[in-house]
Amino acid sequence: METLAWTAIALGTISLLRTAIAIPKFSRWLRSGRVHQFEAGATPPLSVLKPLRGDEPNLAENLTTNLRQNYPEFEVIFLHEGEHDAALSAVTAAVSAVPDVPTRVVGGVRAEQGNPKVAALVRGQEEAKHDWLVAADSDVQADPLWLRDVADGLRDADAICFVPVYCGATSLLGRWVSLLKNTEGVLTTLLGAGERLSGSTIAIKRTALDRIGGWAAVRKSMADDAAIGAALYRAGAKLGIARRANRVCIAEIDLPHVMRRVRTLRSASPVAYAMSLVMSLTPLLLLTAAVLAQSPTAQSMALWMLIAHTLIRVAIAVNIDLRFARDGTTVRALPLLPLLWILEPAFAIAGLFGNEVEWRGRRYRLDRGTATLIEA
Repeated sequence: METLAWTAIALGTISLLRTAIAIPKFSRWLRSGRVHQFEAGATPPLSVLKPLRGDEPNLAENLTTNLRQNYPEFEVIFLHEGEHDAALSAVTAAVSAVPDVPTRVVGGVRAEQGNPKVAALVRGQEEAKHDWLVAADSDVQADPLWLRDVADGLRDADAICFVPVYCGATSLLGRWVSLLKNTEGVLTTLLGAGERLSGSTIAIKRTALDRIGGWAAVRKSMADDAAIGAALYRAGAKLGIARRANRVCIAEIDLPHVMRRVRTLRSASPVAYAMSLVMSLTPLLLLTAAVLAQSPTAQSMALWMLIAHTLIRVAIAVNIDLRFARDGTTVRALPLLPLLWILEPAFAIAGLFGNEVEWRGRRYRLDRGTATLIEA
């Protein structure tokens, strides 16, 4: 038990050091988004690409927020698989609610192999009229300054991503995922700023995208955001992060969704997966050491590390909820923190087994991050 206790303390030290690096970034990011001072004329036209497949909770509302923007010139291109796609009714409702925005609905977008979302983005890149492109998932619930945040970020970078903030969860699993993403996930995104892209909205200048062969360069990657960021970074593109968060509405989340993310991370980046596995085990090991260690010193150190870890997550959750989520989802989920200590490593360990994932009614086999369709 003493060996386990001191192992937990060592991991706790690493975790707290990582957090100590991330917290100043988090603080600066919060401060940078408080006041918006947009330069006159710094609003080039944008093309928003919206890959769609099937209906989902709040879809019409989400799409409407993407159209209702305080931005002078932009178009929205809805990309779907065919005329029977259930998402089209939500598109019709959104366009009817905001009829003055130029929109196009492009059908017949389907990937027989690889990532269907990327197949849609490849088509969207061809259809887009403008040279600044915004790829946004269907669950993005944008505020009216969303596209101004895009333009502000792309003034000094070739591509940017947004910190995703999860809101709207109704199920126990959804609230747990929101709590995880709105605490640990926020820090992970900020730590990767400048070297990686992640999240539900990625904005890219066409010149940078052309440099790597367009979205087609990552057409088989399940982790398309990480893959496009890595390709751009290798090509010498300057990556950035938006000054404010992106609201992601996840009213419903199921087990296949969680397992897809874990297995995709393990397949695409074994090192990042191993690090996430170790970090997810840390609170549980610290709790075990605080309760069962024979050495009073080890017990005390483990307990104080666990308290520090918990208070940091609480502080991040409160800030994220008050500033961005604004629906109480994350704060109300804080009592789930002890459950998080158990479920997070459990799902991470489960990700060690199996290489098949389910995504929007289809099954894929993963191999080094690439996806092969095995069941439509």
